[in-house]
Amino acid sequence: RLAASTLDRLVLTYGLGLLLAFGFVGAVSFGVFERLVASDMQQTVRAEHEGLMDVYRSGGRKELRATITALVHAPTDREALYLLVDRDDHVLAGHRDDLPAFLPKKAQWMRIPWNEGDSDEEVLAYVQPLPDGGWLLTGHATGEQRRLRELVIPLGAATLAALAAL
Repeated sequence: RLAASTLDRLVLTYGLGLLLAFGFVGAVSFGVFERLVASDMQQTVRAEHEGLMDVYRSGGRKELRATITALVHAPTDREALYLLVDRDDHVLAGHRDDLPAFLPKKAQWMRIPWNEGDSDEEVLAYVQPLPDGGWLLTGHATGEQRRLRELVIPLGAATLAALAAL
């Protein structure tokens, strides 16, 4: 009875088409949002890393160690991760006593498990070997991304449900 007339079928068809189109636009928008957040995080990590490399170039390993220690003990960003490792894989300064599974021979991006407090996340990190041996790791926990996703997905679902009701 619901779609008894041609007009009813036409309205339902167009309504379903619009709902699918809104769903598609929402999915594409969410994908773009995810990429923007990930790109922003990479830029943040890269900028922090470059700042620490400038400290290393001007003051050497000793100054870099002091800077990282100061960042760890007076954190302005609780999601940031810093790690300075010597050529014998001993941690000189930073947030962790244990190291990632491997340290690369050339600069690269890594994802590292991060179990800090009650969270079970990962860290997007940039790792670079230092010219005189050792490594500098600069990273950022992905918790912020997860929290944004937890806000955006229900909002998008609620919007799509409201459109379906209309």
